[in-house]
Amino acid sequence: MAVLHGRGLPRYLWGLVCCCGVLGLSGCAPIEDTHFERYTLTQSIAPEAYDSPYSVSVKLVPILDQGGVVIQLSDVALRPAKNYRFSAQLATELQLLLIDQLQKQEIDPRYHFAVQVTKFQGTLEGQVIVEAYVQVTDARRKNREVLAQGYVKQSVQRDDGYGSLVTELKSNYLALAAQVISDLQAKTNK
Repeated sequence: MAVLHGRGLPRYLWGLVCCCGVLGLSGCAPIEDTHFERYTLTQSIAPEAYDSPYSVSVKLVPILDQGGVVIQLSDVALRPAKNYRFSAQLATELQLLLIDQLQKQEIDPRYHFAVQVTKFQGTLEGQVIVEAYVQVTDARRKNREVLAQGYVKQSVQRDDGYGSLVTELKSNYLALAAQVISDLQAKTNK
């Protein structure tokens, strides 16, 4: 009879004990029913936005740059979702949304838009908040500042769920972009 490592068990029995032990331990691990939802903000933009003469840079505060849809738990606590994420870099999607709006409003491409997004999140109470600081400079006037202002758009989420939250976040961002464009037109059409 073959003995393994002097333990008195035949090789085939020792192998069976090891396999059962491994399977038993892996059976103790929790089984997660994990699904991953991916959300896009740019599904409906014009293809021209991808190859545009507009100069738009969007920066996000670090919590927003982790890929997950962000929920505000309290005044000081934020949590990016693990399974509910944006399909592309959020900064890129927000940049394309703004470019699409600039094209639709036929804004002169000489302006550079620097956008710092500080809030793009929902709360447990159903509030949806988008906040950004926007600086617009004029390339034809040695990058003279034309507009520098903070913007906030807040609304109430219409339905439960992450899909509804993302839809409302997009709506708020588009309203914010429309306000930026309106303010720029008011300042430059004088």
